[in-house]
Order: sequence, then C-alpha cells, then structure tokens
Amino acid sequence: VSAPLPHAIGGETLDADTYQRFLQVHGWSLPKAAAMLSKDIEWRKRVRPRALRPRHMPAACSQRGWVVLMRHQGSGNLTEDEPSPPEAAAAHSGRPAYLPTLRIGHYFGRGKGGGGRSLHPPHTKPPLAHWVYTRHGMPVTYVNVRAWHPERFTSRDECTRFCAYHMEHYIRRMPVRRGRRVQRACILISLSGFKASMVPHVCECIQVLRRHYPGRLGVACLYNTPSYWYPFWRIFCGLFDEEIMSKVHFLPASVSDVAGAMAWVDKQQLHAFL
Repeated sequence: VSAPLPHAIGGETLDADTYQRFLQVHGWSLPKAAAMLSKDIEWRKRVRPRALRPRHMPAACSQRGWVVLMRHQGSGNLTEDEPSPPEAAAAHSGRPAYLPTLRIGHYFGRGKGGGGRSLHPPHTKPPLAHWVYTRHGMPVTYVNVRAWHPERFTSRDECTRFCAYHMEHYIRRMPVRRGRRVQRACILISLSGFKASMVPHVCECIQVLRRHYPGRLGVACLYNTPSYWYPFWRIFCGLFDEEIMSKVHFLPASVSDVAGAMAWVDKQQLHAFL
C-alpha cells in the first residue's frame, strides 16, 4: 500500500512505524495488514482526523468527560476536580485560572473581547503547566464516565470525530525517549455513572481504536466499576481484538481516583514502544 500525499488525509504522513503497527496486529500477515491499511487511508481521506478542531465537534468538546492530564510546575498533585480556591479566586479576579486537568477544546485565559485560547493541537497549554506522562513516557487522558454525555452529540459522526481527535492529540503529545518516539498511550477510565445509553457510543470508540489506531494503546485502566457493569463488559469484549484485550486492566477496589490509578500504572512493566 503506497502512502498518500499528506494533504490528502489532513496533514499526516505514513511512515515505517505505521506499517509496522498494522503488520503487528495481524501477526505480520501482509495481505491482512494491507487490506486494513487501505480501508484506514480511505477513512482518513474522509474524516481527516489530523485536521480536526473543536469547532468540528462542539457538543463533544463542551463536556468535561474526557480530559488531558496536566500538572502545574512545582506541583506533584493530580486531580480531576474543579479549580481549587486560589485558582477559583484567580478566575474571579480576571486572571487566568489553570486546571490540573483540561478537556481538549477548553478555553483558558482572556484575550481581546473576552475570548481565550483553545487547548487544541499541536501543543497549546497554559504557561508553567506540563502534560502528564506515565513513567514509561506514555501520554495520559482521563475519562470520567459520569461527566460524559454522548447522547447529546449531534450525530454518530461526532462521536467518531471526537475519538479520533483525542487519538491525534495523544500522538502529538508522545515524547521522544532514548532517541525514539513513544508509540503508545495510557487511558484512565472511571466507570462510575455508566449508563446503558452509552453502549453504542463506546462500541463506536472501540471500532475507531481498533480499525484506525492499531498498536497505539499502551494500557487502559478501568476503576470505580459499578456492580451492573459486567453484562456490558461482555458486549465490549466481543469487539476487542487480542492486542487491545491484553492492554485492558481492572484496577483494585482500593484505587478510586486519578492519583491512585497513576500510581498503579507506574508500578507496571509496560511497553511504550513497538
């Protein structure tokens, strides 16, 4: 499969790592990998995920369900809460309020006319703040299911675009470690508040991950699991391939927040590279 010109698929470049990821998930079967990659290229020509911005999915980006983990310089704390009192006071006084976690598309600061700058690719973030990585170098996104309302999306395509948008932001945040760029990402998912109406949207996200970002998942950590979750889990298991299934972990009951989940991840032996 020959690589298309970058402008044809939204500015992306297919490189050797791309071909390797598609080959690995198919056990190095060239015909299967070629068929999957050909379909992926056609999808990228239509969706153009690298060129997506918050304006392309306003309903999804207005929610706080999916957030990018950030840490203030000099702070060792991780939280998914609202601003602390000093931060809230800063916001009230008209000075920028920076959260340790920000959703992609979140507007911060105050520009001319009361507007702000958008947290969209490539790397826009508040001053003195840093993306959070696992000790292995994987960028981290946190999903708070209770704050996610996919039923409010304008269409199924908005869910597809939103998932692809987050995956592209992951890729942009992947650092270079030991002379190589990290290839995989970490996702933390608090399942408290899961609803049956979310099932088709979760299935769509799984399909995007499986068909268009093979090999990109480093670890998926599920915690705060409700008692009624497991019948839904059986549905989702049918959509996972072996590669994704091996990356999913249910965390111990003692883990109930982002800090605990990050501590668990950092103790594991995980592979951030292909």
